[in-house]
Amino acid sequence: MLKVRNHRDGFQDSMNGEDSDGKNFIPKSRRSQDLSAEYVIDSQAKEKEFEINPGDQLILPLFVGTGELLSSTGQSRNPVFSEEISQVTQLELSNAMNLSWSIMAMSGSQSLSLSGTGNINPASNGIISLRGVDCIFIKDEATGETQRKPSQTGDCSDVAGYENASIKQAEEYVYQITGRITDFLGGKEFGLGTQKIHPNTKDPYLIIRNADPTARKIKIKTNAPFTLPEYSVTATSRKGDAMQVFQFQEDKSGLFDILKN
Repeated sequence: MLKVRNHRDGFQDSMNGEDSDGKNFIPKSRRSQDLSAEYVIDSQAKEKEFEINPGDQLILPLFVGTGELLSSTGQSRNPVFSEEISQVTQLELSNAMNLSWSIMAMSGSQSLSLSGTGNINPASNGIISLRGVDCIFIKDEATGETQRKPSQTGDCSDVAGYENASIKQAEEYVYQITGRITDFLGGKEFGLGTQKIHPNTKDPYLIIRNADPTARKIKIKTNAPFTLPEYSVTATSRKGDAMQVFQFQEDKSGLFDILKN
């Protein structure tokens, strides 16, 4: 449980009596002779089927925590939270006819969403809505000539002549472009002209919504592990013919669900 809490979502690990973790768990007293212990943290997959009830949605982090095992540095008693992750760059979704989906990511402080409908394969595209800013200002006060230039920074600080203009205005607008899912997950640059953004896909999430009146079973396949909504920890200890099993499960769907707001 300590390892789960000190890694990002999707961290997975196992221990048996023969590895470094296992040896740390076994006491050295005479009474502990022939005692063995093991555990399994199950929290990720690369291929899985899900059932989405009518009106519900499935939210999956397209990444898993990969921070080093606590025992490898001798810090098991004083762990440090690890931000390290590995992420999905290729995604396939099947049996999703007419279901809407979106992939959320961040570009600095701006939230990006690539959206679409139906099945997903390596060549699938989606629609991305992007924010643009045009900087409008008086270029020549004698003639009243105005100029309109796009801002790459989004605040017109990069547009020559704007700051010192007596009359100026920053005009925001939203435009949409088509982008390939593999490019989006891979952090490819998107945008028009000088107004381009580079999506930070460090924390991409997949959201699938079921607006149908019946439950839908879909299948997801990826090139790298993704985080399951529910994880389990199973620990087992044995001594002679006696065995004790501890199992814990947690459904994190409710925490992932805040992304829709």
